[in-house]
Order: sequence, then structure tokens, then C-alpha cells
Amino acid sequence: STHLDASRRGRAPLARPRAASRARMVELTIVPSWDGKGVTWRPIFDDDEEAFAAYTHACEYAKSGRGKCGKCGEKIAKDAVRIGEPLKYRGGDYGWISKWMHPECYRAEGVTREELETRVHGLDALKDGDREVLLATVLSPDRPEIENTALDVTSEEFLRRPAVEPMEAPRALTRPLLGFQREGLRWMCDNESGDAKGGILADEMGMGKTIQCISMLLARKEAWMRDRAEVGEMVTDDDRPPPTLVVVPTSALVQWEEEIKSCVEEGSLRVFAYYADRANVVEGDFKGYDVVLTTYPVVEAEWRKIINRHLTACQWCGKKYLPRSMVTHLKYFCGPDAVRTEKLARREVTRDVANEKAMRTLKIKPGSAKDVKKGIPTMANVYKELMAMAGRETLSMYDGAHKARARAASGLAPGGDVVVVKEEVEDGVAEPSEVL
Repeated sequence: STHLDASRRGRAPLARPRAASRARMVELTIVPSWDGKGVTWRPIFDDDEEAFAAYTHACEYAKSGRGKCGKCGEKIAKDAVRIGEPLKYRGGDYGWISKWMHPECYRAEGVTREELETRVHGLDALKDGDREVLLATVLSPDRPEIENTALDVTSEEFLRRPAVEPMEAPRALTRPLLGFQREGLRWMCDNESGDAKGGILADEMGMGKTIQCISMLLARKEAWMRDRAEVGEMVTDDDRPPPTLVVVPTSALVQWEEEIKSCVEEGSLRVFAYYADRANVVEGDFKGYDVVLTTYPVVEAEWRKIINRHLTACQWCGKKYLPRSMVTHLKYFCGPDAVRTEKLARREVTRDVANEKAMRTLKIKPGSAKDVKKGIPTMANVYKELMAMAGRETLSMYDGAHKARARAASGLAPGGDVVVVKEEVEDGVAEPSEVL
């Protein structure tokens, strides 16, 4: 970029004093990022001494393939052309970042090709064919496909709540259902029978989600029994549908079991609690049951049993990993060919410093935690080192402000210099009027 000051490239820019001027932002430009590894958006102010080229868009080849399109939410493939527009975000170097999108998902409206060519940063870095395709796509008069399929959340059709006919409670249910619970029962049964094959019941706590789910299990079982009766087939344990798995927190396991017993007729729903004494349970033990109750920790433990069968040991450290995790382990962490990324290295330094401080705080290691130096320089550390080199006391911002006020009240400058006071004599009384 020819408009950039070469002496500032790759270095953090000087911060603009917040209250020093009332400059007005007129446009945006793109400058090197503070870490020197890329570029970033920067506001152009009307009192800038430098002349900056204004941009409205940016384009580049996707670097990693992990970023997602800001329109459709799908990942942008590595080395694919992507277009970005500025997005206000306080985490950016200057308070702005790029919102990257597929060119197919974006349209530049109200501009000509000639205008757009001068306002897109990085256009010259694209190959000729990619440049032409990008401009033709974003200037196309046709709406993006994502807009044709997107929901219009402001339309009356979207906001209209579909009517749900309340469903009669199953005969085996011993407790009555409220009106909204019968509507929920109908909605769940329709979803189970439809293309969705399920759904999310998100009623507030205490609204009876448990009894609605129990009612759905009863209704589904009654419908299956009715279908078998119509064709004149006998019902045995071997041809029953597989049981419904209910996974709950450990604290709710007993509640579910008691709720089923108290809400349905005896024998209507057979429940198997897969929690204690499960070491010898096999698949055939679940036959004939309608509901299998278990907890999240049990499911996790069973999952780990399966996963542990596929773990392989690292030849260098002996730790066990899944094959897909072993690739990352050998690439970045372990073995003669492992090379950590800069981000991983910084994270390890921070972790080691925290561990060392914890060991000293707990008196496991000798020494004070304050003596542990951070590997990564921070503004606070730089300030402490500079003050130590100058032989001056280090103060927090809060303490420094109070000390400065106290010194000013006693006639001293905040840094320790004497304040010269010009006095005006009026009616024989001397009053300070100006501090030099």
C-alpha cells in the first residue's frame, strides 16, 4: 500500500488521545495490523495529517478454511476468494474488523464496476480470472441464493402461531392434563410421526414437561398396540419396539422413576433403571421394557469404555490418543518433528507461570509468587520495569490518582516538584489564583 508510512509498518501505532480532539470519522481505510502479520481497518478522521486511500470492502484468499461466511454461516474453503466489509467490533486494532463472506452470498448495491474497483482493498493481489469472477458475482443483479431461502422474520406468516388441536390424554394416564399440556402432547406426537422425528419441548420450569413426555410415551405405545390389534397379531416381548432412552441428571433419576409410577396405571410402562449394578447387564436385558432411565455420568462412562478400545500409545511419550488426535499431538506437541505454533508457545508460557505461582502460593515450592516473572511482556510489567530503572515508586492507577490529589492540595506537583503559586492580595487576604 503506497499510502502507508513505511516507518510505522509492523509496529503498534500511537494511540489517539480520546479527549484531545473532536475529530470526526469520515471513511475507513486499511493499514497494517498492530502485530505486523496482516492488515486491519482504520478510521479516517477529518484532521488526519496523512492522506489515506478510502476502502469500503476487502478481498483475499481464505487462509485456513476455518472461517465462516457472515451471511450463510458455512465455512469458506481454504484458498477460496472471500470478500469482506467493515464491522464495528471493539476487539479490533482500531475498533473495526472484517466480516468475511462468500462472494455468492453478497451483493454490492448502488455502485458501478469502476467505483468498486477503486474501493476494494486487495483486488490487485487476485489472479485475473478470480478478480473478474468476484466483480461479476458481487455486482450481479440477481439476489443471492441465501436471501431467497432465508426466513422473513418480520412477515405475518412467520409470526402467526399455528393452531394446535389439543389431544386427549392417554387412557393409562392417571393424572389430568391442562390445556396447554394437551397441546404440547399433540405437537410432540405429530413431530414423532412427521419428517422431524423429534423436537425440543422448552416449557418453563414447573410447567409439566415430565408428565407431557410420559403422556407422549403412553400415546405412542397405545397407537402401536392399536395397530397390532387391528391386524390381529399377538404382542410379545420380542416384537415390542425398542425402549425409549431417558437421560437425566443424577438428581432427577428418582424423580422420573417415581413420576412414571404415580402417573400411569400399573404395568402400562415398564421401566429399567440403568444406574447401579449394571456391570453384568447385556443388550437382551432391555427387551420387554418401554423406558430405560439413566444419567449423564453413566452415558459418559459407557462412551469412554468404547473410546478407550481405540486409543493408541504415542511412541515418544507413551500417552494414549485417538488416531485423529495423534496427528495433532505429533505435529505440534511431541516427537522430534513437533513444532509449536506461536500461539501455543505463548499459552504454554502463561500456563507454566500460573503453575509456578500456584506452587509457591501453596508453599509447595520455596519463594514468593510475586517473584515469578511473566514470560510475555504486558503494559503493567513494562511500567514497573521503567519505574524501577528510574528509581521511582510503582503505584496503581487508583493510588496514583489519590497521591497526586494529595500532593496538589499541599502545594506540590504530582511528580514531587514545587508548585509556584501566584498570589493576589485583596482586602489584605492572600488567595491562590494560578498554578504555574
